[in-house]
Amino acid sequence: QVSRVCDQVSRVCDQVSKVCDQVSRVCDQVSSVFDLVSKVCDHVSSVCDQVSSVCDQVSSVCDQVSRVCDQVSRVCDQDSRMCDQVSRVCDQVNRVCDQVSRVCDQVSRVCDQVSRVCDQVSKVCDQVSR
Repeated sequence: QVSRVCDQVSRVCDQVSKVCDQVSRVCDQVSSVFDLVSKVCDHVSSVCDQVSSVCDQVSSVCDQVSRVCDQVSRVCDQDSRMCDQVSRVCDQVNRVCDQVSRVCDQVSRVCDQVSRVCDQVSKVCDQVSR
């Protein structure tokens, strides 16, 4: 009887060991998925930072151009053709700057949303990994 009990215990132990192996594999897969998500989020964050930096630089250039245009407009004799041309160029530059500003705002919103999603995913990953 002792031998039978030992055999049964041995079988149960083998089954438990198999289950543990499977669980370990699943955990490894989940961990690798989390690592991948983390890398993607880091990359997106880096790109968003770069885009934000470029947007800041463009905004600064646009501000400077706007100031120059204002100064030229004040100094300018409105009747001269040169001033008309400068005025047209300034208007075009202002339009482009407005469009760039809108695009930058949209990109900033998307980056904020992606950042929130990544934060939530990170929290879930931390909880599951525990």
